[in-house]
Amino acid sequence: MSGSCGRLPLVTVMTPSLNQRRFIGEAIRSVLEQGYPFLEYLVSDGGSTDGTLDLLRGYASRYPGRIEWISERDDGPTNALNRAIQRARGEIIGWLNADDYYMPGAVRKAVEAFQRAPGAAVVYGRARHVGTHGEDLGGYPIRAPFDWRALAEECYICQPAAFIRRQPLIEVGLLDERFQNSMDYDLWIRLGKRYEIQFLEADLARSRLHPGSGTFTRRQALLIAAIQIVKEHYGYVPLSWCYTYAEFLLHRSDQFFTPPLISPQVKALGRRLFMRHNVARPDYVLATFCKRLKARWVAPK
Repeated sequence: MSGSCGRLPLVTVMTPSLNQRRFIGEAIRSVLEQGYPFLEYLVSDGGSTDGTLDLLRGYASRYPGRIEWISERDDGPTNALNRAIQRARGEIIGWLNADDYYMPGAVRKAVEAFQRAPGAAVVYGRARHVGTHGEDLGGYPIRAPFDWRALAEECYICQPAAFIRRQPLIEVGLLDERFQNSMDYDLWIRLGKRYEIQFLEADLARSRLHPGSGTFTRRQALLIAAIQIVKEHYGYVPLSWCYTYAEFLLHRSDQFFTPPLISPQVKALGRRLFMRHNVARPDYVLATFCKRLKARWVAPK
């Protein structure tokens, strides 16, 4: 199959997996039932021992020629994804974790968005969080239109609801394997600095939150990586990330199932972290506090 078929491009969807038998079937079905005619599906398993491989064999038999999978040791999910990108033949790439899933028609909607925006490197849409059993937990905090500076404040692109042109992805050097957490955040920042990113007003995916997901099991590592990424790319660390990390350190907050607790202690620690991370940027520190003070003055009584 070539990189494009007629006027429709080949789309590669890649799924990294390790011991996700409980969820990966729903992810696989959501890809294979998209109804998009030119789709390559690659599953990169890191050596699962929970029955995932039997499940993958079953799906490969049930959908002959429509799913390719390998199971081999890797150096973590970022390495597995980079290997999949190097194998991918599609002009457009989707990245769907084993515990997430697409909404019907997501791939075709993304392709149509790229056709309307031929200069875009990334198209991202809306998504919702779901729990272990698929229960709705609320919308992902998407921001639109895309704003590269605003991306420093939070990761507002939901990874399973984003599709990427393969060539810009190759040109920026794939995913940074220093990061096993927040590597998608780093990628959006690198791509957004060099290329156009377009928002698509469509519900494309579900991002699952459950006790075994990396969002919770690696929460501290994820926050440390996010702060490092922002500091490397922007030269400063916003107060929002410092407050979030301070809240985790003091209250072990997951930011999802427990409401935020911005206590006086969190504010004090957050400001100390902010000063420490921005010691080389007194101009940014001053501008931040002046902006916050001005906002208080003009706030409605």
